[in-house]
Amino acid sequence: MTPNQQETERITGIHVTNKVEAVEAAKAIAAMGPDTVIVKLGAEGSVVLHESEIYEIDSVKVHALDSVCAGDVFAGALAVSYAQHGDFLKAVNFANKAAAIKVSRIGNHQAFPTLVDMNR
Repeated sequence: MTPNQQETERITGIHVTNKVEAVEAAKAIAAMGPDTVIVKLGAEGSVVLHESEIYEIDSVKVHALDSVCAGDVFAGALAVSYAQHGDFLKAVNFANKAAAIKVSRIGNHQAFPTLVDMNR
């Protein structure tokens, strides 16, 4: 499950403004059933609860222009990367980079990063 801050608040009732609150919210979501939770914090990165461990992932610093579809890019890149090599944290970092590239561009699907972009 990969909710952003607003989705996390709707699910848990916890207003998430930092990583400490994100950890609390991730644990609350996990208590509802999901084994893995990634609370996305935009420019602040994300908090990952995976296999009962908590990881704080820093964001990739970019000049954000357009956040439309950033969550979709994150989810797609996470799935592709994890399916390719089975390393969950590596997949989260790959997804983080993909979403950062997306928000640095204006537009929706035409602004999605390609593998060439990801390998730069």
